[in-house]
Amino acid sequence: MTTILIKDALRQSVEAASGGLQTVLYTAKGQPSFMNIIEKFDMSVIDPALSGTHPAFIINGTEVSQILVGTYTASLINGELLSLPNRQPSTPALAAAVAAARAGGDGFHVMTNAEWSAVQMQCYALGFNPKGNNYYGRDATDSTQYGRRVDGVSATAGIITGTPVIYTGSGPVSFRHNNAYNGISDVNGNYNLLTPDVRLCGATGELHIFANNNAAAGAVDLSATSSAWKAINAVTGELMELSYTGTPGVDFVSNLTNSVKILNASAVGNNYTLTATDGAAFSSMANAGAIPVSATALAVLKKYGLYPLVANAATLGSDKIVISATTATAATERMLRRQGSYMDGALAGVWMAGFNGVRAASGVSAFRVAYYA
Repeated sequence: MTTILIKDALRQSVEAASGGLQTVLYTAKGQPSFMNIIEKFDMSVIDPALSGTHPAFIINGTEVSQILVGTYTASLINGELLSLPNRQPSTPALAAAVAAARAGGDGFHVMTNAEWSAVQMQCYALGFNPKGNNYYGRDATDSTQYGRRVDGVSATAGIITGTPVIYTGSGPVSFRHNNAYNGISDVNGNYNLLTPDVRLCGATGELHIFANNNAAAGAVDLSATSSAWKAINAVTGELMELSYTGTPGVDFVSNLTNSVKILNASAVGNNYTLTATDGAAFSSMANAGAIPVSATALAVLKKYGLYPLVANAATLGSDKIVISATTATAATERMLRRQGSYMDGALAGVWMAGFNGVRAASGVSAFRVAYYA
């Protein structure tokens, strides 16, 4: 069990220094994790055209008043996934990350896309697009903004050899989600962040998500074949049970005809299919299918950060979407990654949507630990 209520000196000092926006939680093994508190909000405060509690605050049908997101990209220490400063982020495969996060105790989990979207919305409300290590130790747009590379090499010289990852939290305030030291660190670049609850599946690029923030629940099955995966009705915006033959990630063929899909722009014309050019701005996503996705369904996607709030690249940091031009097949499962890496330059950022994650891969994607009570 977690010992969240222990009022020790570390927790008190962090809460006082951050104005109450940060705290320290303790895992089952008594290890600390530095966390940012995000209070529940309604989507109407972000975009008047949207409404309802943001999905990150709804878990298995119950609304929670707040979620806690790791201040720092996670490190795997003593079998637990932790949020600590001045560490090199760990890059396990998804299943190992999920297990290590849950090992922390009840409420601890791998940060979900629903929670990432909540952070995006905070940035949007502030009118701020964080900088980060997207160019071998520094920000590509401003060489004065840099962190400490883990290999000790200069972070300002643009040296592409070595290990250009920076220690967690070693950058300036511009690397925080709110442009202040009490913000969430390193949400642009460094390592791509793999999320467990969004994917494209099969040759048609069918979009699958977990309802609301159900992927945060401790007992939920996050595997490729989990029954918790849902498609999105492209007409009504409602979530639908999957219907398919084969096995996701092996030989998946959907039986649904009215589900939302996302493919490379070469597939333009397909019914209910959103498209984008690989590497283009996320804001440039097109809804140009022979039968387009309805405005109602697009509103649902916006809540999860899966469709741009506005079609303005600068407003969304000119962050890119990664959607391969390689033809998808029945064996395709493309997990969603966020934020970009140390080599993505100005195209990395909080709005970056990379449909190129591989659940079994290690050494390529990082994670963040999160918590709810």
